[in-house]
Amino acid sequence: MQMIATLACRHFRTIALVIGWITLIFIAAASLPPLRLRPHLGVSGDIERGIAFIILGLAFSVACPRWPLLVGAILVGFAGSIELLQALVADVHQHAEDLIVKSFGVVGGVALGTAINDELQAVATPKFRARE
Repeated sequence: MQMIATLACRHFRTIALVIGWITLIFIAAASLPPLRLRPHLGVSGDIERGIAFIILGLAFSVACPRWPLLVGAILVGFAGSIELLQALVADVHQHAEDLIVKSFGVVGGVALGTAINDELQAVATPKFRARE
């Protein structure tokens, strides 16, 4: 039974890694074109950014459970690089507020991912009972 739980955790982490990379690619593709070509969910831009970066942080922190601080630092760096690259697009202006929302999204996602990792570790760790 324990082996099944361990294999399930590995598959879950692999799926999370794939979701993380897909999300990262989507964020880059959605952030860099001119405003008129960007997808919109019909909600505030801050909410869109926050949700996207929460998903990004969550996925990568579940996929890489041993390095939550490194994952967070790399993803905040990614958010900063997206903001800098937006300076190259004609009708897009980078804002410090956008970077703050993205950074808080990453931190929130990594925190959620760390909590999920703790639960996965508890499921995959064998429990020994004392003999009576």
